[in-house]
Amino acid sequence: MSWHDQWAEGGFLMQIICLTIGPAFMMADIYFCLSRIVLIYGPENLRITPQISSPATSSPSSSKPPVVAWSNERKSTTTGNNIMIAGLTFQVVITLGFIAATTDFFLRTKRFPAQQSQTHYLIQLRQSTLFKWSLAALALATLLILWRSVFRVAELSGG
Repeated sequence: MSWHDQWAEGGFLMQIICLTIGPAFMMADIYFCLSRIVLIYGPENLRITPQISSPATSSPSSSKPPVVAWSNERKSTTTGNNIMIAGLTFQVVITLGFIAATTDFFLRTKRFPAQQSQTHYLIQLRQSTLFKWSLAALALATLLILWRSVFRVAELSGG
């Protein structure tokens, strides 16, 4: 879109929205991968017990949809900028917590290997080179997403 008209607002907005929310979806995939890795190594070394809840059980029931007011007036971009900074800061904090919890899990797994599932398939999988490379790739992806999020917070803050 910006190729045809570099001053068009639609292409710019599409780009900035994808750049802002894209890493959240990538981190969701990494969280899902970690849940499978925990099953491979065994959940015994987790400090936090996994729980399953649905959005239906945790949200209040309401029959009225939220009211959204739209306006065609041009307003200051500081409110939107502050919302993006707050969201990205929240993402950085959550990612740091995820890194701490994951590091703790792997250190405990190394310290107490006898508690790992000992089926032949899981032992063979944990020892495979491809699996070890995929763990390294997930760790690198997490660090790069963290780096990118910190950079975006600084960039949006005017730094």
